[in-house]
Amino acid sequence: MSPQSRVVSVVLPADTPLNSNRRADSAPYRRAPRTDAIRSAFRHAAHGMHPLTTPVHVELQLEFGRNARRDAPNWWPTAKAAIDGLVDAALITDDSDKHVTRTVFPAHTTDPALRATKTTGARVRLTITITEDH
Repeated sequence: MSPQSRVVSVVLPADTPLNSNRRADSAPYRRAPRTDAIRSAFRHAAHGMHPLTTPVHVELQLEFGRNARRDAPNWWPTAKAAIDGLVDAALITDDSDKHVTRTVFPAHTTDPALRATKTTGARVRLTITITEDH
């Protein structure tokens, strides 16, 4: 049996993702609501998807509206909240090392459609691909 994959993609307002280098993102009163928003968005996006058998590996791809110098690992707090949402949706059993054997966070990409317009603010897309390891 070949490994199965699932792709979950969510577009978030640009001020929602968490970055480990931003001092404001470490304040609990600012961090908690944004963590909850990310987790909830991914729980809803994965709701009803057929679960995967663990162990799995995870790839997280961030897309921004503008190209700028960024450090992909700094967005780990966003990824953690998103993966927790996938666990909440029962897409995977758990996110411990026993269940998620590898996490890949490649350099960001750019999609001009995510730029701010008169009707929308700037946005960020996080796409998570989860693939069974067997």
